[in-house]
Amino acid sequence: MSAKKIHYPKAHYSKRRVGLILFWGSVFIYLGIVLIFSFILDPENYQPSLIIIVLKVLPSFTPFAALFGLLLLATTTIKIVTSSQGIEFHQSVLCAKTTWNNVYKIDLFKSSKFSIYGLSLNQPIRAFFKLFPSIPLMTLTMIPLYQYRFDEDSSLGQELLKYKPELF
Repeated sequence: MSAKKIHYPKAHYSKRRVGLILFWGSVFIYLGIVLIFSFILDPENYQPSLIIIVLKVLPSFTPFAALFGLLLLATTTIKIVTSSQGIEFHQSVLCAKTTWNNVYKIDLFKSSKFSIYGLSLNQPIRAFFKLFPSIPLMTLTMIPLYQYRFDEDSSLGQELLKYKPELF
């Protein structure tokens, strides 16, 4: 069994920090607004109890918090895993695996709106749902590298050079 090495995108940790700051900042701002408006609207019956505030805020805030949590999770769970057997691409709920023999070259993929670098594959691979690996979600013809450093000085670049030197 070979050791697997995990590679995260360039901005993985900073995105996570910024996302958490935005999330908790919005929670405290939202609670503050509710507290201020409950005082302005009814100053005689004003009760600055945390339980009252939570009961007023929770029903309207829950869907927002859930959606933001999912978006945060999706942006920080992207990774590439390399080993002697091959390469894996993980993104939120999907995973795609292939052997090094199937990796053809590093190529620029262009669309009408943007261009990205990726590992071009000889044969398409199936991306599957992580919780249910028997359910294929899509077919990939490349493994995207646009969020990664993959030059010879980077961790991912060294792994690519080690297992597939003809890529460089």
